Amino acid sequence: MFVAISSASCVVQKREMGIFDVLDDFLGLLTRKLGSENVLISANEIAPYLVEPRGIFKGQAVAVVRPASTEEVSEVVKLAYSFGVPIVPQGGNTGLVGGQIPDASGTEMIILLERLDKIRELDVNAGTITVEAGVPLNVLRKLAISAGKCFPLSLSSNCSIGGNIASNAGGSSVLARGNIRDLVSGLEVVLADGRLWKGLTKLGRYGTCFDLKQLFIGTEGLFGVITAATLDLLPAPDCVVTALCAISSPSMAVRFFEYLHLRLRGKLVSFELLPRFALELVRSHISGSWDPVLGNHLWYILLEVASYADVGCNGHNDVLSRGGEAVCWEQHQLRCGLDYAYSTGIILDSIVAFSPSERAAIWRVREFIPEAQSRFGGSIKHDVLLPISNIPRLILDACEQVERIIPGVNPVIFGHLGNGNIHLNFSQPKNMDRSSFLSYRNALNDTIHDLVFSLGGSVFAEHGVGRAKRDLFCRTSQPVELEMMRAFKKVVDPKNLMNPGKMFSL
Repeated sequence: MFVAISSASCVVQKREMGIFDVLDDFLGLLTRKLGSENVLISANEIAPYLVEPRGIFKGQAVAVVRPASTEEVSEVVKLAYSFGVPIVPQGGNTGLVGGQIPDASGTEMIILLERLDKIRELDVNAGTITVEAGVPLNVLRKLAISAGKCFPLSLSSNCSIGGNIASNAGGSSVLARGNIRDLVSGLEVVLADGRLWKGLTKLGRYGTCFDLKQLFIGTEGLFGVITAATLDLLPAPDCVVTALCAISSPSMAVRFFEYLHLRLRGKLVSFELLPRFALELVRSHISGSWDPVLGNHLWYILLEVASYADVGCNGHNDVLSRGGEAVCWEQHQLRCGLDYAYSTGIILDSIVAFSPSERAAIWRVREFIPEAQSRFGGSIKHDVLLPISNIPRLILDACEQVERIIPGVNPVIFGHLGNGNIHLNFSQPKNMDRSSFLSYRNALNDTIHDLVFSLGGSVFAEHGVGRAKRDLFCRTSQPVELEMMRAFKKVVDPKNLMNPGKMFSL
């Protein structure tokens, strides 16, 4: 059943028609443009798009539309603008803060971008690829490999490029490669009134004018619908070495990182912190998972080093000889670094993988932690960012404070220690049911947020703001920051139709 769209200009202009007639007109025009199979309105059809993966954020929608091109997106947005219908862009629906989910009013329309899945151009010489917003990240990565290149963004979820850009995704390679913001050369965006900004370029940087693409990266669809992007491709690594190391504590992990980061001179691609409990969850709940034979230690580090055939080190050849075995310079340096760390007690044990299958087995453990945690039971999750030196204090204090609130709680703390981005998660105690545990969400959120802020950190990391952290974002942002963001929003979206209610309120 449709409800009144209080913000819609059409309701004011056509009050005598009645809201149902107006919505019928709107949906009828949409159907004529896209076809009935691409304008979903029944409860069963739209249900999968109204809830995010954890089931925390749910909503209602006037319709879910499935355009197949930028031109169709533009036509849909123009129509929504004229009728005053709010728009919620949605890609792979993998976000965890509700940024892709409509509110409960039933007045918003979801624009699903999954059919914008074309590879427009692969320019190997320029080192760029132009793709539409609905292209899955794993498809892009495989295509880059087949062309002898690398797209370094690596995430465990089956997300789309448009969603990655809208949330400024990071991932396990952000230590060396940066967030996706650093990989975007140009964008194509449909603005709130349906006009198209053709900002696709291979140049990446602008001279003295505004770099407008940055206004749409990481802003969660507030200013327009991203329909395509030109992305930078990197040379494929010539040598990749992955290691899993046992350590005694997060403090030792920080010490280990500082040592390797200096020794490997920027060639350290990933440095992930994993607790033993997370490995046990994967082993217990994910079939076919690999259990490393490293003893029963409390903490582990998963690290990866990459080298490139055309990049030497201090004038030396990349390939060295060690006991008759050919090894790349980074592999040699990593082996020496592990030997030193073991002899000084920084690490307790290690496994080094060289083949693709061995590396995949190690990474599978890391990538399936979220799924294993969800199968184990209820979880309360926090995605935080803070100075690396403060991570051990954060973990210690967080575990102590949450244990006082929920005795027997299971910490599942892991993430990108190398750049200070930690997933501070907690799973339900074995003697507590899911609903009772989740009732503590607000109490745990307040505790963790206060602790992170006290240590100079941020709770707005790679998962974004969305609906989950909007109020907190507004409370903790500088007034001048909010003033500038709201001013720009009013200029490009005067009717407040683009993903309203996300990130900040007007």
